[in-house]
Amino acid sequence: MFVYLRASVLSLFLVRYWIVVISVVSLLPSCDDRNPPADASVYTTVQLYSALPEVQIQAIVAQFENYYPNIKIHLYQSGTEGILQRIREDKEHGGSEADVLWLADFSSAEELKAEQFLKPYKSQYLDHIYPLFVEPEYYYTGGQVLNMVVVYNKEKIRIKPVNYMSLTDPALYGCVAIVNPEVSGAAKYTLTSLMNDPGYGVKYFDELTANGLLMVQSNSQLSKMIADGDIVAGISIDTTVRSLLEHSDGLPIDYVYPMDGTIIIAAPLALTRSCHECEAAQVFIDWLLSHSGQAFMSRELGTMSVRDDVPLPGGVPTLDRLHFFPSEPRQVLENSSSVVENIAKRELPEHAPGKKCD
Repeated sequence: MFVYLRASVLSLFLVRYWIVVISVVSLLPSCDDRNPPADASVYTTVQLYSALPEVQIQAIVAQFENYYPNIKIHLYQSGTEGILQRIREDKEHGGSEADVLWLADFSSAEELKAEQFLKPYKSQYLDHIYPLFVEPEYYYTGGQVLNMVVVYNKEKIRIKPVNYMSLTDPALYGCVAIVNPEVSGAAKYTLTSLMNDPGYGVKYFDELTANGLLMVQSNSQLSKMIADGDIVAGISIDTTVRSLLEHSDGLPIDYVYPMDGTIIIAAPLALTRSCHECEAAQVFIDWLLSHSGQAFMSRELGTMSVRDDVPLPGGVPTLDRLHFFPSEPRQVLENSSSVVENIAKRELPEHAPGKKCD
């Protein structure tokens, strides 16, 4: 009897022990969810130059600083061209202040790589990053996927667009806009890709211009103008639309992934060669690429992850289901200056004189 009771007590103890162990283990993060190591006793500041929309990057920085209260991110936010200009000004005054860059397109990163401004960094979290988003020599890695979609006002569009070419519809005269490529890196990459393509080319932009094409200063502005009905359609980033709908679900705005191919851009993260706080900057990049960082951006900001193990925002197709529009960063870099000049010569207005998009 005594032996039986001892065995029963021992069995009960073991069951409770393993329940506790299993419970504790289940609460531990997976290997890739763990935060990159950082010395919590050392306080430092990382200088970030970012081309992401201000509201978006501020939310990301706040989340990172929750994980790492000892690392503060000093943010300079602008369009990609504004960041490139800031870098040139830094050089004139003795060197760059930036530790980390987060640009809007790979061609701008290629430009800085060619100027030997970037420092290679192979993050510890590349195992689940799609290979096409990793620069072969690790000079930069995509930190967020930007899909350049056709955005439209559901109440004012007559025929739902199916691709970029749909924007030449005469029924949309004076009510279609693009984003200024002299300001936005994503716009520069998109417009250069379209002008490089034999199916679109200069002829496409001639048709758009003849159809009263307008030009605004940011993707967020373009999407908001479409939601407000100031214009009817244009090319913008899918996340700007999802962000608007998240805050006001009833807005008459929607978008389509072009059936003949979507221009897909991975906003590149890079370490600068002259970084002052390199170790802390690497911690920041690692967190952005980790499951924790990418899951936060997908869940809270509606962005498509560069990882293959992070759930997509609602309604977003997987990369293998998207038809890619042909574009190559080095080719875009080689031709972007002439494309920006071509667009500038058209002197596109921001609002069509006397035109109301009803």
